[in-house]
Amino acid sequence: MRIEVIRHVPYIFYGNLEPWIKKWGADVWEKRFFQGSQFPEQEPPDLCIVLGGPMGVCDKDRYPWLLSEMRFLEQRLKEGTKILGICLGAQLFAEILGAKVSKANEPEVGWHDVSLVSGVQEKHQLFKELPKVWKTFHWHNDVFDIPSGAERIFESKAHANQGYLYNQQLLALQFHPEMNEEGAKNLMWRFGSSLDLTRPWVQSLDEMKAGFVHQCKNVSILESLMDRLIDT
Repeated sequence: MRIEVIRHVPYIFYGNLEPWIKKWGADVWEKRFFQGSQFPEQEPPDLCIVLGGPMGVCDKDRYPWLLSEMRFLEQRLKEGTKILGICLGAQLFAEILGAKVSKANEPEVGWHDVSLVSGVQEKHQLFKELPKVWKTFHWHNDVFDIPSGAERIFESKAHANQGYLYNQQLLALQFHPEMNEEGAKNLMWRFGSSLDLTRPWVQSLDEMKAGFVHQCKNVSILESLMDRLIDT
């Protein structure tokens, strides 16, 4: 299997995706538009994974390489490549598909419950093995509307739109099931001092550290999702 991974900063890694990638013995192609890299023409991969980043869809003036990346991602959609988009990745695809991406009324940071939307498990084999509710990692200040032609899949108490499925091809997640302890600590070290702990959905660093007990659950959930995504 050939997997293409698109990263947006050096300090956000594959996290909980890494053991799944190793299990499949996949060949990984990594792309970093933020470094101005030039990429040779290649056949489409079996799977494209688009990770998160601290920038937003509306930051194209500060990060003009986002425009090049979005043109590239639009082509992957047209080719029919299976795609997982996480956080910024999900927001980029929402805009590509014509949906609004905007600042959230409330930031969501830390370990919070995410839920499957009612009826999703009965309709889609992709989500059959998932719990209806589980605790996963969040770190975002932006939110997206659900694109036309996509189906809302996940929700949380803070934000109704936590994930969508488009054309059985693109699974877009606002939350971070891939975030392991190392990745979370990277974010905490860089951005923890700027967190507004008066906001209802923002946890303290101590609360986030205590939440690492939920990582194993997220590993198994992510593995189930990925196995079924490439098989649908």
